[in-house]
Amino acid sequence: MRNKLLKSYDNNAELFWNIIGSVGVKGLAMLVNILSLPAYLYYFSDQKILGVWFTIISVLNWILTFDLGIGNGLRNLIIEPYLNKQYNELKEYISTAYISIGIICLILSLFSFVLAKSINWNNFLNISDKIINPGVLFDSIFIVFLTVVCQLFLRLIVSILYALQKTAISNAISLISNTIILLFLISFKFESAPKSLISLSYVYFIAINIPLLIATVVVFFTKLRKAKPNLRFFRYKLTSKILNLGLMFLGIQVSLVVINSTNELIIAKYFQLENVVEYQTYFRIFNIFLVLFSLITIPIWSAVTKAFVNKNIKWIKKIYFYLNIVAVVFTIFIFLSCFFINDIVHIWIGPGKIKVSYLTTFLIATYTSLMIFIYASNCIANGISKLKPQLIINLIAAIIKFPLFVLFYHYYNNWNLIILINIFIILPAIIIQPIQNYKELKKNKIKKMKTLC
Repeated sequence: MRNKLLKSYDNNAELFWNIIGSVGVKGLAMLVNILSLPAYLYYFSDQKILGVWFTIISVLNWILTFDLGIGNGLRNLIIEPYLNKQYNELKEYISTAYISIGIICLILSLFSFVLAKSINWNNFLNISDKIINPGVLFDSIFIVFLTVVCQLFLRLIVSILYALQKTAISNAISLISNTIILLFLISFKFESAPKSLISLSYVYFIAINIPLLIATVVVFFTKLRKAKPNLRFFRYKLTSKILNLGLMFLGIQVSLVVINSTNELIIAKYFQLENVVEYQTYFRIFNIFLVLFSLITIPIWSAVTKAFVNKNIKWIKKIYFYLNIVAVVFTIFIFLSCFFINDIVHIWIGPGKIKVSYLTTFLIATYTSLMIFIYASNCIANGISKLKPQLIINLIAAIIKFPLFVLFYHYYNNWNLIILINIFIILPAIIIQPIQNYKELKKNKIKKMKTLC
């Protein structure tokens, strides 16, 4: 009994300190994020240019979904060999993942460069060539594209750190990247829009990829020195195992990109570029709650996988219950913050820069609250690798989003329509995913009891 209690304490203590470390690091990251929007407004004197930058980043970050879910698949699959110190198997998984993602990056680079040359980016981003020269715009997009492709390869280390339950370290990488960008924004200001855009593109490349590269070198020469990627350890048979799980994650990732990351592009195309800055203002305020909640769910995901491997279903059900309690508390704070939104915006970016709409505030608060509960359910589903319900729900939501927007655009010509549609299409996940989670946990508990009998 004493050994059982000590084991339980050790497992929960590890999770607890992992969450505390993540909160500390992410707290600093949120401070950097809060300061970055005023810094962007200072750096770009024209909000149209800033709207273009936000849209470029939003659109090109879609590329990160083209890892075929390899990162998330690897994250779940390496936990068992790592716990059992099976370093050869661990090395095979890691080597196969890195080589597979490297091939994807090469193919993607060649295909995308040819495609990018054929697109009129000024028309695509709804910006006059008198404001930004087409050549300058293409160069900026190409630099950011290279940034994202390199990030696609290097960020496998983040999935590995999550599997090792080193969430605080992975969050620190993001903090360092955002801090570098912030320091550049407040330290430099150029007279011409082209120079501002190109300079920031180069800094973005350095800030995103150098911390990931350093983290990769450090991890594979310390914690995982026995599992460094090696061409000789590539195993074709493991690609299907990684991809079978990974492709489920990919479907979910692509769907979430359509649901959450097309907003800036739709606003830029159908409304005004200045509205992209407005959207980003509300989004960054309420995204703080999502980020804080994810600090809890990210380490729990890997802890749930570990518990599921050990058939500790009771612990998973208990942690799921507490997650939902925390989600209720977050929701209360989200709606309380709506009463202070005007003061928050004025203090944050200055009076008169953004006209606050309480309708928009309420809609984004509602959407954020729904996403909090979805994060809680998905955390458990991801941890036990039961992804089919989540995949189907998200795919349907992604497929109907744009047709719904086109259908209602003529009746409600306001960018709030994007938020309304997003709320509508994610509602099924609030009901279906929790039911599926409880069914799966109950089924596995019964299986365990039969095994014991």
